[in-house]
Amino acid sequence: MRCASHSAVLLVLFSACQERSARTLDPGTTIEAQIKGGETHAYLLSLKKGQYAGLVVDQRGADVAITLHDPDGLLLASVDSPQGARVPEPVPVVADIVGTYRVEVSAPEGEGSYAVRIDAIRPATSADRTRVRAERLLSKAENLRRRDDRLSRESAAIKAREAAGLFTDPSRRADAFYTLGTALYLLDDNAGARDAYGRALALFREVGRNREAGKALNALGRSWRQEPGRALELYREALALNRRLGDRQQEATTLQNLGKVHQSLGETEEALAHYERVLPIWRELGVRSEEAGTLLALGDLYQRMGEPRKALDLLPRAIALFEAAGSSGDAASALTTLGDAQARAGQVSEALASLSRALAIQRRNGNRREEAQALNSIGCCHLLLGQTEEARRSLATARSIFRQIGDRSSEAVALVNLGLADEQRPRQAITAFEAAMPSLISHDYEALALLGLARAHRRLGDLASARKEAEGAIDRIESLRGKSAGLGMRASFLASKQDYYGFYVDLLMDLHRREPAAGHDARALAASEQARARSL
Repeated sequence: MRCASHSAVLLVLFSACQERSARTLDPGTTIEAQIKGGETHAYLLSLKKGQYAGLVVDQRGADVAITLHDPDGLLLASVDSPQGARVPEPVPVVADIVGTYRVEVSAPEGEGSYAVRIDAIRPATSADRTRVRAERLLSKAENLRRRDDRLSRESAAIKAREAAGLFTDPSRRADAFYTLGTALYLLDDNAGARDAYGRALALFREVGRNREAGKALNALGRSWRQEPGRALELYREALALNRRLGDRQQEATTLQNLGKVHQSLGETEEALAHYERVLPIWRELGVRSEEAGTLLALGDLYQRMGEPRKALDLLPRAIALFEAAGSSGDAASALTTLGDAQARAGQVSEALASLSRALAIQRRNGNRREEAQALNSIGCCHLLLGQTEEARRSLATARSIFRQIGDRSSEAVALVNLGLADEQRPRQAITAFEAAMPSLISHDYEALALLGLARAHRRLGDLASARKEAEGAIDRIESLRGKSAGLGMRASFLASKQDYYGFYVDLLMDLHRREPAAGHDARALAASEQARARSL
């Protein structure tokens, strides 16, 4: 006879202790409990074959995850809704075998209370079985949606869509559409995401779930990111609703989203104000992953404003927080931004190392948009190093991916960079810049494209067209100067733009040599003084 090992004996004793500490669930009763992060509470439910149990866990401040096992220990369901710590988590079950089912409630972090209840135990109907199937599909969809790889997200979208078609309860259909929208958004299907989020929003409003309606408004705003005006409308509506409800977490999310839209529009003062209001809220709430998101947004803002050193102080903290939370995709996005900041600080070799790490992670995760963002930044680094062919390859691949996923504004940015790579081929450069202009939403990139056009026309000897484009570029820079935050930041931002004024002055002097009596020299002197005055 084989003797049991010491560890096996301990495992049996531990399991027996767990069973003795587990509480029994009876129909019509509610068990309330407090739970802390890292704890797991167990409950037992005895069912006959073919019985239906309407098991529900009411979250009352604790954001819990629930697992359900059959009498043989097989995992039947793993449930953790994305709607936060104030919504019920339904875990209905139809018993396929007789015996004792085990329910475990765990809190990954934080603390609070919850209640477990059994609404009914009865012979299962076909409607009960359909509902259980819908719930299982939705929980699987949500678990798959949280993974970083594309295949999981595609599977999540399929399961969430099927669940939405099976639910008869409008509240649960709303949850299914919300998960579907998130999966589609992560798959870069903005049109599909907007449709799903819109359906979720309408259903949340229909059943009076105002907090979830606020979340859906935020999600809709993100799906309209290529149309900032519409995104701002949705975020402002969400902010008013969240403040009326006193939902601090969703208020912070909305403020951060508003900051991102203002940043995309070059309204850096407004963006900075929103981010600085958000950061203490995340710290107060203890939501470290969202704190990391705000640090990432601030770092990106600083590096775009010509303050890469400030960005380099913030971004490693964001990366560390994302990695601690197990969010490899977000950590990789922060690595891309870190690479951009390193490049702006003159650390081009370090930038390429950061961007290559980010690219490898995003490709492994199947995140096409972030893969293209990393490639775009890698192309810019090669440009800084004078490696034109390497730059063109990376930028052309980035542009192709952006086009495939329908991200017109990012494709336009890649086109601007391709135009810069084609500086020695002015006609190709003009084609790239002109193709980019209609889809650019940032005055910063519009200015860069117009300066590129001016340089290309000058190379071709068309000084009149060059002057027109150069003046358009300076108009954009002037409009950005008024939107940059803080006097010190305005000076450093303009310091990185002096080539606009320098090019314009040189161009006017070229025109003066052609037309000595036309007053181009006086205009050149005025432009030079304007540039100096702006720096002061």
